[in-house]
Amino acid sequence: MALRSLRERVALVVPMADRIDNYLPINAMITSAAYLLAVLTPLVPDLELTWTDGFLGSSLDYTLEGDPFAPVILLPSLTDGPTPLSLFYAGETRSLDVGLDLVSLASLFVLDGGGQALVAYPLSAAPALAGVQIRAQAVSIDFSFVGSPFDDLSGAVQTTLTFPGQLFPTDNPTIVSRRGHCMARIPDGRVLLIGGEVTDASGNALSTNAWEVYDPQTEAFTAGATTLSTSRSRLQATPLLDGRVLVTGGAQASSGSGAGALALATTELFDPVTMTFSAGPSMAVSRVQHTATRLLDGRVFVVGGRSSDVDLRHSLGGEDFGAALPAGTELFNPVTNTWSAGPMLPGGRYGHSATLLGDGTVLIVGGRVEGTPIFGGPPVATTDEVLSFDPATNSISSGPSLPVARAFHGTVQSGDGGVFLVGGATSLLYLPGLAPGGEDLALVQSTGLTNLSYIPSGPTWGMEGPPFNVTVDPTVECLPKGGGCYEYTVIDCRGDDVVGSDAGVGTKIFTVEKCGANPSLQLSDLETIDDGTGHASEQLEAIHKTLITTSIQGPGGPVGAGRIFANGG
Repeated sequence: MALRSLRERVALVVPMADRIDNYLPINAMITSAAYLLAVLTPLVPDLELTWTDGFLGSSLDYTLEGDPFAPVILLPSLTDGPTPLSLFYAGETRSLDVGLDLVSLASLFVLDGGGQALVAYPLSAAPALAGVQIRAQAVSIDFSFVGSPFDDLSGAVQTTLTFPGQLFPTDNPTIVSRRGHCMARIPDGRVLLIGGEVTDASGNALSTNAWEVYDPQTEAFTAGATTLSTSRSRLQATPLLDGRVLVTGGAQASSGSGAGALALATTELFDPVTMTFSAGPSMAVSRVQHTATRLLDGRVFVVGGRSSDVDLRHSLGGEDFGAALPAGTELFNPVTNTWSAGPMLPGGRYGHSATLLGDGTVLIVGGRVEGTPIFGGPPVATTDEVLSFDPATNSISSGPSLPVARAFHGTVQSGDGGVFLVGGATSLLYLPGLAPGGEDLALVQSTGLTNLSYIPSGPTWGMEGPPFNVTVDPTVECLPKGGGCYEYTVIDCRGDDVVGSDAGVGTKIFTVEKCGANPSLQLSDLETIDDGTGHASEQLEAIHKTLITTSIQGPGGPVGAGRIFANGG
């Protein structure tokens, strides 16, 4: 798109009439502020710039931190640098990482006594602005009149302007094309993409030890400088209260077709200070397709999973006849870095959910459990069983059963401290050798399932809205909307080895808004991405968006992909 066209579109971003004083050329701004700020001395050597919001019809807000009372110029731009600062001062060797195409929209301001400032650019609701990428960088001014007038440079940040509820691609794909990975947000707001499975030149599904980081402030993926100590797929990653991330279990297949991936008992710990993984203490048993829930006291409660091999060629893990399902639970203490045994379940399970409730208990819902023994060992069946774990008493008790048995569903803590549940499968049957490559297919029944809400004060399950066809492995995120309302983002992943309602459609994004005690839900199918399987998602809370990553089958084979879902603030 021509630069002139972009500038005409961005001219709609900021109403100029009431902000003309802020949009002066750089040289004029430096001169006009000099007499006010000549006596100020920098106290802190860094200047940090971050953005929030960026929704059309609202505003794009920039927060700066630096020297108290420092004068700062904020430069928005549609282009990358470098822009040499020698254009303004001959002795400068540094360059800006943004262009000067929108210098008329630059802002000059002074940080407060705490070294902070908030600059808001009102955004028009013009549809033509959707998808426009705005870059920005800040530079503080040194009025000591010794050397360069430029002091600190912030890092450049970038955001894509969107409407709430809009889905758009990340600026760049993931570094590694992967599925079956997990994601975890770290304290600085960035998101880790950990492990998963990749496809080799022969089409085999192998686990990977690669990880990468997504920075929502720059909309960029960066490869990790090291690797996991063990390649693993279908793992769990749980952020700890101290900022570290606990990685548990998963499946390992470093050769072959991926049909017999080994379940792992090992763990790893990510340190956000050194940005490295190190080996952690092993669990008592191997687990893949398990859950790991952080409790209010900071411990991590691990439930279920398979201890037997899984098939990485299939999104649900392959044939589960005779699968080994551990009934014991485990607790990780991050203070002592040790595991201890938790209470026993009535029986093992996988494909279940484990959700922390507002009262500190954990609700364990549904899943696949051992069925009636027949020739060759016990089959696995879907259950309607609901259990509750109480950390205070270290005990498991029974809860109200689901109206319909289901597994591979999605849950999230609801605004009222209960659980909001969507999707899943009521039954699952593997059909050997029917896929194009001779692999198994999974026959899934999920048509007509309704959303459910678990109300702890009952305790009861309530129906939420009309039936809709969300099949296996949806991810649910909850965002407070104010006024007692909550918006739920449902990211639905359909397996490419799955046969059933809406099978093979790809990944769908839904929004569900829930208000009051008896909500009336509105469900809208916003967009379908032809992504296949094995997605992961993570809330980018500070900017009110959700990151979705997956693997797309492209013309030359699998390619990495990232999508941002703009939930709205």
